[in-house]
Amino acid sequence: MAKKGKATSRQLVKQLDGGSGQVSFSQGTISTTTIHGEGWELIPQVTQTNYPCFVNRTYIDLAGLSRQDLTLFYQSFDIQKDKMPIIIDDVQRVFEYDIISTRRLTDEELSEMYINPPGFLPNSLDLMQCTFGLRSSYANNEQITGTMQKLSEDTFGTGDPNAMDKLHWTRIYLLEPSKNLPDSMYVLFFPTNLVVQGISAKEDDLVWMERLRRSYVLRGEV
Repeated sequence: MAKKGKATSRQLVKQLDGGSGQVSFSQGTISTTTIHGEGWELIPQVTQTNYPCFVNRTYIDLAGLSRQDLTLFYQSFDIQKDKMPIIIDDVQRVFEYDIISTRRLTDEELSEMYINPPGFLPNSLDLMQCTFGLRSSYANNEQITGTMQKLSEDTFGTGDPNAMDKLHWTRIYLLEPSKNLPDSMYVLFFPTNLVVQGISAKEDDLVWMERLRRSYVLRGEV
């Protein structure tokens, strides 16, 4: 792919504070919610209605690059976690997601995290819009009360270059209750850093315009 101008190394950094979330149940359905931490919210699930899903949506501002008609080519994504989540009450598993996307995820796209997470069919977030994703799952640590042990960790996404003015980061905690549904569930989550390494460069005009056009088409704005 031909480019114009000098390629420049870039490091993008975003920090997300921790927080906590607690829900109470009434007849198997979440009845009350208490959330602490800036930007954290509960997204109700349409299928597993008794699965609390705590979400934080933020972004890295790329307007300085987009104003210069520059494209950002990604080299690596590093999700730096302070600690594993701490669970109080009867939780069977915790699913932790970090999704880096070219647009903001909607409530609808986040409302089926267990069976239809963003970045996979049939979710409406197109794979080309999912730049990077990291999924980790945890289970109760029977040796240390209240702590978790990691079960798995997987990555997904395309790593496609970005010509848009924002890079969105969505952090998610989905709690799976035990078979004997507790009266309440509580999770404590800790600060996380996102470090992105990339190279900015100016592409040929037609290549850049087509990349930008596809981005707006995928966002439904064309």
